[in-house]
Amino acid sequence: RSVAEAFPNLARGLDARAARRSDDFTEYDGYVPEAGADCDLSAEDGPVLSASRLETLARCPLEYFFRYVLEAVTPEEYVMDPGLWLEPAQTGELLHATFRRFMSALKERGLVPESERDRPLLAGLLEEEISRWTRYRPPPNEVVFDAEKRDLELASRIFLLEEEAHCRGHLPEYFEASIGLARETGLTALDSDQPVCVDLGGGRRVRLRGRLDRVDRVLPEENCFSIWDYKAGSPYGLDRNDPFSGGRRLQSAVYMELAGARIAEVHPGARIAEFGYFFPGVRGRGKRVSWSSAELKGGREVLALLCDLIESGAFPFTEDPGDVLNFSEYTRAFGDARTAADDAARKLANPANRVLRPFVELSGIVLCEPGADERTSGDGGGDV
Repeated sequence: RSVAEAFPNLARGLDARAARRSDDFTEYDGYVPEAGADCDLSAEDGPVLSASRLETLARCPLEYFFRYVLEAVTPEEYVMDPGLWLEPAQTGELLHATFRRFMSALKERGLVPESERDRPLLAGLLEEEISRWTRYRPPPNEVVFDAEKRDLELASRIFLLEEEAHCRGHLPEYFEASIGLARETGLTALDSDQPVCVDLGGGRRVRLRGRLDRVDRVLPEENCFSIWDYKAGSPYGLDRNDPFSGGRRLQSAVYMELAGARIAEVHPGARIAEFGYFFPGVRGRGKRVSWSSAELKGGREVLALLCDLIESGAFPFTEDPGDVLNFSEYTRAFGDARTAADDAARKLANPANRVLRPFVELSGIVLCEPGADERTSGDGGGDV
């Protein structure tokens, strides 16, 4: 007490620590009602939302607050790793460009992939993309370059073999369709620089944007489509029984809305059968994970819960430190992530913190209220 009286700044720190260790959700934990009013996702002039932005909000609302409300940008660090040529995102970009050019070339000729016939074409396009990236980002040494090049070549071979089988029941139709995003070249019939407005009910609407890697016709039906997204990594963490993972994986929901709106305009009466991920890389080994449109129909409910969370001005830390430990840019701002996650879990479990209800529902946390049954759903977004 004597120290706090003499040093007001330390006194404020002690107050903050006591608040964080309590069961109450306070301004020291991310409760900012004014920000909720200013950052309403469904406001008429609200932000145009991408899947990654929504996933950040669902994963860790406090990180969303730092990134999109405060717009606090961490300084970029340029560190040359002698054991790495391309970052994972750059590897994905290289493969995306190769696959888009390859599939577009076949479509122009009225063909579908055939392994023996098309291997030279795909290999040549991959070589061109690799050469382009070596000019943009020179490899640190030949050993690293050769190893990563072999992985890229293996990924392209897996892609070709799997696509040959896949296209027996699917006809590739659109590649990298941009919706709500500007695009100057390679336009498809689905492209639009206007975002898609989604009605969440109760007079609330959100605007969405994104880029669809692939839209295929589903054979033998004439007016049925499926959406596919290429992933350079592995399917680890995907759950067929929980496609949204408490809002942490919303690409399927967002892309279903984007494709549904645009396909309805371009192909009246058409339906979308499924959304899926395709993992042609070394780690994914050609695996496909998909969900039917019926399995993804709860996407709007998840979006509505995220709107509720923002409107209340609640930006809590995640209850799972794994959400931020490995890839967040704001780990230093969070302090000790495990301690912060324990504090967040305790506050989320307190029924008195009603503004946290949307996040509780998303996370599937069971609340114990006097006189109430304990209920939770298996889909990560049910009753509490």
